[in-house]
Amino acid sequence: MLGRRNNPGFTLIELMIVVAVISVLAAVAIMSYSVYQRRAKAGEVTEMLSAVYAAQESFRGVAGRFQNAGWCPPNAPVGGEDLPFADCAEADLRAWRELGITLPRETVFTYRVFAWGPGTGNTECGPPGNPGERAWVLDDLDPCDLDGNDDNSGWYALALGDQTGNGTTAQFATTHALRGRVIRLRDAQ
Repeated sequence: MLGRRNNPGFTLIELMIVVAVISVLAAVAIMSYSVYQRRAKAGEVTEMLSAVYAAQESFRGVAGRFQNAGWCPPNAPVGGEDLPFADCAEADLRAWRELGITLPRETVFTYRVFAWGPGTGNTECGPPGNPGERAWVLDDLDPCDLDGNDDNSGWYALALGDQTGNGTTAQFATTHALRGRVIRLRDAQ
């Protein structure tokens, strides 16, 4: 009986097939998980910027003006890592609180609200000083569409962050004219 084995163990080929099957399953699981994470991070942006729209309209109803709130956290997270909102400047945290926005403990994005008009300290539409931000905000977003505002006031909110962890900064925004609809602006390296 030459073909018969007395050893009940597995052959090397059988073990290699099992390892290959487990590797394929692991690769599929990792890809699915990264897609799930990306969707969750995009959900953070939509939720936050929609909340800013509702808060701005409410704030204007009470205070008679729109509210500014600086970049918080001050630097856009890179590599898909979360940053704590505790790193924000105290004046920026106070502005976000006055607006009625509850900031999450950690975020993948940095947020900013820029307002102009009576009582805001800004008389001109669009961000002052920063030519890069000014160019893409005014070109891509067109927040100066006042949509019937008789006092030439308005606002826009931005979110910047590396949503995928690949070094590309995703830019999202909403304005008073978009009525809370969140749009994705061009990506920046």
